[in-house]
Amino acid sequence: MLKRSFIITITTILILAVLIPMTNGQAQFSVGPLASSSARFRVVVAANLTTNVDIWLDGVITAESGLKSVKPLNDSGFITITAGAHTITLNQTGTTTAASTPFVFTFSAGTNLSIILLPDNTWMTIANTGTAPLPLQATARLINLSPNNNPVSLSVDLTAPPAFTSIAFKSTSASYLAIPIGIHALAIPGSTAKVVNHNFLDGHVYSIYVFWEPSATIPKILVSAETSFIKNTPTPTGLASTPTTVAATPTMVAATPTMVAATPTTVAATPTAVAATPTLVAATPTKVPVTSPTPGPKPTRGPGGSFNIFIPVVEH
Repeated sequence: MLKRSFIITITTILILAVLIPMTNGQAQFSVGPLASSSARFRVVVAANLTTNVDIWLDGVITAESGLKSVKPLNDSGFITITAGAHTITLNQTGTTTAASTPFVFTFSAGTNLSIILLPDNTWMTIANTGTAPLPLQATARLINLSPNNNPVSLSVDLTAPPAFTSIAFKSTSASYLAIPIGIHALAIPGSTAKVVNHNFLDGHVYSIYVFWEPSATIPKILVSAETSFIKNTPTPTGLASTPTTVAATPTMVAATPTMVAATPTTVAATPTAVAATPTLVAATPTKVPVTSPTPGPKPTRGPGGSFNIFIPVVEH
C-alpha cells in the first residue's frame, strides 16, 4: 500500500508540473490557481488575417512555442503574467511587421481571460470561468465570433432543440454545458458548415468558437480546451448518491504492524511403530591350531628289496 500511494503521488506531481504554467510561462490550457499578483490570458484570432502571427508582450516576442505562428481563426496557448498594464501586439510570424493594432489592457490580479481579435481588427475580452465538471463529464461554452451568424445556435449530436441557442455575435453562452465524455458531433442547424466530431475528455473545460471563414463563405467551428482538472474516482454505476468532485491529496501511510498472541495448541503424539533394521555383523574368524600327527616308525627294507611301511590306525 505504501508503494502504490508513493507512485500515485509522483504521477500527480509530474502531471501538475507539465500542465501548470509558471510565471510568464505558457501552457496549452489553463490549470491551477494563480498567484495573488498574477493574471493569465490567451489570444483568439477571429480576424481572417493573411498570415500566421507571433504574439508579442510589451514589445518583446514571447518565447513560448504556443504563442508563436498562431493561425488565423484559431487560438494560442495560455501565458501567465504579472498583474498590471501590458501591451499585446500581433506581428506577422518571424517579423516585426504588425498584423493588427496593439491591445493595451490592465490585468487585475487573479483574472483569466480570452483576448479576442475580432474580424474588424478590434479587440474584446471574455473571462474564462469554467469550474470542475462532475466525474465522467466535460463542460463547454459557445462563443460566437462570426458576424455573419448573428445569432447562432449549435447542436450536439443533432439534438433538437439545439444545445446552444441564439448566441449573439461577440457573445458567449450564459453558462457551461455539461457534456458526457466521448466523441460528439457539433453542427450549426440550417448551415452548410462542416460538422465537427470532437472527443470530449473527462474533467476538461472547453470553449467552442464559431468563426466566419470568408474564403469558404461558411462558418467554422473550432473546439479548444480551456482548462483541465485532476479528477477523483467516479461514483460506481448503480449508486444513488450525487457524485462530488474533491481534490484529494495523496497521503503515504506506513502500515502499523499488529502483534497477535498465538494460542498454544496441545497435540497428543501418536506413537509410531518403527520396524527394526537388521544389522549385519561380520563374524570374527577363530584360529584353530593344527596338531601334527605323531610320526610312525621309519620304513624298513624287507626281503627282496621291498619296503615295509607301517601306517598307524586311529580308532574312534
